[in-house]
Amino acid sequence: VFVGQASLIQSFRLPFAVFPLQSLANNLVTFLHGLVVHVLLMLLLKGSFATLPVLFVSLVAVSAILYPAVSVLAILGARFRDLAPLIGSAMYMAFLVTPIIWERATIGAEMRWIVDFNPLYHMIEVLRRPMLGTMPSRASTLVTLGLAVVATAGGELFFRRYARPIPFWV
Repeated sequence: VFVGQASLIQSFRLPFAVFPLQSLANNLVTFLHGLVVHVLLMLLLKGSFATLPVLFVSLVAVSAILYPAVSVLAILGARFRDLAPLIGSAMYMAFLVTPIIWERATIGAEMRWIVDFNPLYHMIEVLRRPMLGTMPSRASTLVTLGLAVVATAGGELFFRRYARPIPFWV
């Protein structure tokens, strides 16, 4: 995030929080474009819109997790340039162990802890379930809200401590 905006960071005095926010906003706009297609399909198939307000609350909670995560990773990526390929590999592995293209029910009961302790699963569930017309589970909701509180507090502390030398690192 910061390395890609190095010339802007070195030329102007802008708050560093703007750059992770811009990255998150770009991805949020992409998601909302896909949501328009989803709503059109729901209209065509006469689906229920009862859980759509829950989706927007969930989107705020997930954004409250993603913004500090992007900020922390952006700072670490500015300091350690070889972190970007590592994050790409980690995200690929997270994709494989998170039930996105497979169902949680397809794995045995003795291996469900992999899913239950995966925060990405809970974040996806609070977004996926309202889009499918059902409410997310209480566990996924509580995990996501807890992560939002912890990520916001931790991200704020990390950002205040390590954001100052960003212009020197980029």
